[in-house]
Amino acid sequence: VGAVGLDLVKIDRLLDQYAALGKPIMVKEFSAPSAQVDGSSWWHRAWDEDLQAEFTSKVYAIAFSKRLVRGIIWSWGVSDADAFILHGGLVDEQMRPKKAYFALQRLLASWRTSGGSTTDAAGTVAWRGFAGTYQVSVARNGHEVLHASLHVAEQQRSHFVIPVTDAVPIAGVSQ
Repeated sequence: VGAVGLDLVKIDRLLDQYAALGKPIMVKEFSAPSAQVDGSSWWHRAWDEDLQAEFTSKVYAIAFSKRLVRGIIWSWGVSDADAFILHGGLVDEQMRPKKAYFALQRLLASWRTSGGSTTDAAGTVAWRGFAGTYQVSVARNGHEVLHASLHVAEQQRSHFVIPVTDAVPIAGVSQ
């Protein structure tokens, strides 16, 4: 087995060094193997599917924590059949998802914001979510009265006012 070649602390520090330039960062050509190749580097132990999933999740989490990182592009070849790094695909040669595929799926799902809230007596809701565009439905007395699209900007506080007046017809109720 070769020397240790990957270190999460070094990746974290490298992203901080790039961030010091004040420009958006795109992590390109990221991959990790799911099997050890003689003479190649390793992380904690010889590579296997469990380690590939763990390392991949940790690198994505580090990148997501950095304000200027805009995305990660998986290395050439999502399948082991054409991966740039031997055994470095998210799916095997038969296109079956590997553990890293499912780990990323769970991680990305954990970064999505959804749910519902109820206003206070003044009609105010405090809510916290990731940047992105949200579809918001407003209901009164159990009936949807308004649907709106709201965009939450990256790394900024947002304040939205959604006016719901008595003039807005309530579905299922005649006026």
